[in-house]
Amino acid sequence: MDIQVGTVWRAAVITAVGGTVAAVSGALIGGAGNDINRGYEMRVAVFTLVVLAVVVILAGRSVRLGQRHTFAGSVMAGSAIGFVVNPAAWGGHAYIAQAMVGPGVVAAVVDVLLLLVLTGVLTVTLGARLVRPERTRSVRENSYVGTQS
Repeated sequence: MDIQVGTVWRAAVITAVGGTVAAVSGALIGGAGNDINRGYEMRVAVFTLVVLAVVVILAGRSVRLGQRHTFAGSVMAGSAIGFVVNPAAWGGHAYIAQAMVGPGVVAAVVDVLLLLVLTGVLTVTLGARLVRPERTRSVRENSYVGTQS
């Protein structure tokens, strides 16, 4: 599997920063209203949007740079690195598994697996649409030859 290092690092940074923002916003919302469930919901919503943004932003970049063949592997590797770097992930407080299994190492592992599944599904479905080959034009469409004024 080919991997583009720049795409990996971009995905890692966006995922790490976005995941931290999701965890902090979830904690603030949950703490402000004394409603932990709202905090979970906020964290899951924000982090899911972050993962979606990573795929959309980097797919567009891959199209512009002609790196279609390295897109899926690079985004998945970068997302996993960014998730592991996120301090909230260390205790299992980064995504949705905490609500199912409680905080801890098991929640952290389940969250990483869920992230990889979500990123994989998005890169395959949405990414494939964004990173499709551009339509080729015939030579005559790009030529002034044969045009009448």
